[in-house]
Amino acid sequence: MVRNSPDGSLQPPPEFSRRILVSWSQRLGLLAIMIIPILAVLGWLGDRRTTLRLDKGDHSLEVESPLCARYGNATTLVIRVAKTSGNPDVWVEVSRDFLDRFTQVRPHPDTRTQDSEWTRIPCSLHPVGLMAVVNLEMTPEKYGWARGKVRVLADGLPAVEVSLSTFVLP
Repeated sequence: MVRNSPDGSLQPPPEFSRRILVSWSQRLGLLAIMIIPILAVLGWLGDRRTTLRLDKGDHSLEVESPLCARYGNATTLVIRVAKTSGNPDVWVEVSRDFLDRFTQVRPHPDTRTQDSEWTRIPCSLHPVGLMAVVNLEMTPEKYGWARGKVRVLADGLPAVEVSLSTFVLP
């Protein structure tokens, strides 16, 4: 109550309508605050993986790669190669376009060679029909899409190839 009358009596304050003003940027922020936990609970913001398989002739290639990875959190690219006949010595190649978006790339086994386009890892499939496994431990270094290819070289020629992509989240 306000004392502003000449006789000293109290007068009620003026009436006004209370409105909450929310700008468009605040609305977007509130929407994001509501959506992000839902996406996290559904598993859309974590390390999601996919498996790509391709059989061509007597070669089989299976690549298990992250669909979605977190910046700075280590992830693994698993490559499995099998050959049913012929020369059991093959090379697994991973494109540098893909690997350049990661840091601390550590292949197991670590007998790699590199050039400007590919990182090559030798695999021996003795006896024929045995499956070789190559693991590449890596840490995402750049945000956005990491796209590249994984292929198998047999007798110096590409035998089978798959394309892969990983989205790196903050």
